[in-house]
Amino acid sequence: MSYRVPGVYVDELSVPPQRLRRVDTGAALLIGSLPARWLANDVPEGEAIAVESLPDFREHFLAAGDPEVDGGAPPLVGAVHGFFVNGGSALWVALVPPGRKVLRTLDLPDTDPLPAALQLAAPGFSDAESQRVLIGACEARTGRFAILDGPSESVPVSTLAKSVADDGLRPDPVESGRAALYVPWLLMRDSKTGDEHSVPACGHVCGAIAGNDADRGVHTAPANIVVRGISGLARSFSDRDQGVLNPAGINAIRAINNGIRIWGARTLAPPDMAEWRFIPTRRLADMILLSVEQGLAAAGLDENSANTRSTVRELVGDFLLQVWQDGMLQGQSPEDAFFVRCDERNNNAADVEAGRLNLEIGIAALRPAEFILLRIAMTT
Repeated sequence: MSYRVPGVYVDELSVPPQRLRRVDTGAALLIGSLPARWLANDVPEGEAIAVESLPDFREHFLAAGDPEVDGGAPPLVGAVHGFFVNGGSALWVALVPPGRKVLRTLDLPDTDPLPAALQLAAPGFSDAESQRVLIGACEARTGRFAILDGPSESVPVSTLAKSVADDGLRPDPVESGRAALYVPWLLMRDSKTGDEHSVPACGHVCGAIAGNDADRGVHTAPANIVVRGISGLARSFSDRDQGVLNPAGINAIRAINNGIRIWGARTLAPPDMAEWRFIPTRRLADMILLSVEQGLAAAGLDENSANTRSTVRELVGDFLLQVWQDGMLQGQSPEDAFFVRCDERNNNAADVEAGRLNLEIGIAALRPAEFILLRIAMTT
């Protein structure tokens, strides 16, 4: 364009789309209750509130003086402490009414403003109905992952391993694999009295998973990790016990190899859903799905055309190439590690007319050239 005459000119420049960015996966939401005499007066119920540290939690949630409670601090307090001491940093806390025994769907806060990839846990709510509520919230949303606790009391291992449908205590299978169960409860020592009290493991596990994501990556198993901030275990499991728990998808925390360690990384996926049997595979796939969905939405794609589909293939291909180069996918070559399909084969005339763009991604998360298929449908 020539600029010989003074005036206002508009040039339409072709700006290449930005690269897709990985979503963070380390955030957690803890849902719990506090006895009325522990609770600060101005803390709203049913609202997710960001907490930066244990002192921050005490300042905003707890009444001055931390009143004594028989049996030790409430489960929520121990869980918040466990999250931060085990490597977590991004935490939200939501309160339910004091004295609530069973978690209800109505107790869950609005999580839309929170990070898309989010661990959900409810310290102190280990009954079957509360677990169903948490699982349901995670089944419905890509990126949500439920961290569940086993019972506080000691029960036979065979009862732990049997599903609720078979009169056991293990939640029924979770088809999406977006839930994991941990046993036993942990012991923490009161810093003032020296007394030990039991706490659910979920807060410590959420923190350990977040720390593992930051240190080693979401694609690695959050297992063989020393649990910090505890004095012991409420009960012990033997190798024989673990031989029963593992096939049932239950993760044991054990005193082993000179430490108390998370000794498993299995989900509650049913046996025929092998691709979602392990935590890192499920969470890696969700990280990829969320990163692609959010990145493409931000790219402001035009109508479903050949050019748009080419742009999608380029953006997603470059993103997955970086994921593979960072060691998150299997295979000696990109062809063995992933594929991206967004063309006329999976976008027909009806899709184009409806403004629907279909994307298929294959990732080799377990073995080279054995692809787990992820599908994304977007409106253009």
